[in-house]
Amino acid sequence: MKKFNSICMILLSAFWIVSCESGLDTISADSIVYLAQSGSSEQTVLLGDSEFELGIIKSGINQNNATVLVTLGIDEPAGSEFMVKNAGYELLPSNYYTLPEQSVSIGTHEERGFYRIKLKGIDETFTNKKYFLPISIKNSDNGVKILDAKKVAILQFPRFRNVFEAKYKAYGQAVLSGTPDTDKLRVDEVITSSSVNTGTIQVKGIVSGLNLLLTVNNGQVQITGATGSESFAVSNTAGKTSTYAGEFSKVYQCNTGTFMLYYTYTSAGKQMDASVELKFWL
Repeated sequence: MKKFNSICMILLSAFWIVSCESGLDTISADSIVYLAQSGSSEQTVLLGDSEFELGIIKSGINQNNATVLVTLGIDEPAGSEFMVKNAGYELLPSNYYTLPEQSVSIGTHEERGFYRIKLKGIDETFTNKKYFLPISIKNSDNGVKILDAKKVAILQFPRFRNVFEAKYKAYGQAVLSGTPDTDKLRVDEVITSSSVNTGTIQVKGIVSGLNLLLTVNNGQVQITGATGSESFAVSNTAGKTSTYAGEFSKVYQCNTGTFMLYYTYTSAGKQMDASVELKFWL
């Protein structure tokens, strides 16, 4: 009897699985394409030359479409509408970018494609303007529909960044100047940097309220106090050289390197010597 019940359960399970698979085969949903970064979004453009990837998503159930060609380009009406609603913005001048081929190919088993916009010749005067670039999906073939609500991307470029701007893992310590370990203060945290100019970033210092400017020149780093941190009297530690080593990553569009910092500051009437490693952090 137990054997008979087991056989019945197996047969019922098999029937259920086949029925479900058959049911899925009968479900159909239109394939659609849309922009992953649709709507307005702020993008920080890299100084010099770089590449911005605008993601195109294809979705649908049980579609047998062959490769889909999605055509994109500048959307002038969307640009005009944005400028009416946002005073002071200007279209990104054509000398700052190059658009790729009009069509992006998304294969049968692929769910995403990329429209790669090349940004070029960005210098420190870039931040004096409020630039934006309106891109939209113009057409798609093989019966794939365009999702109107997500077909336009307004890419705003309010500021630039340099190759050193990234997240860093800060690890190190500060000690009373002239001593090995008196009043030792430790740091172990992830911090975010911001660009000041081509070779300088601003980062958080080892104590609250202290912000540093790190300027890289031929692998050496000059450390000064940022605006608002004058009272800390920051200086480079005598007899030690702060350094930076790293290379540009096309994947992350920034340098993926390490700062080794030695600086002296004054806090609560005490002069402290800090030694901190800043290592690129995802």
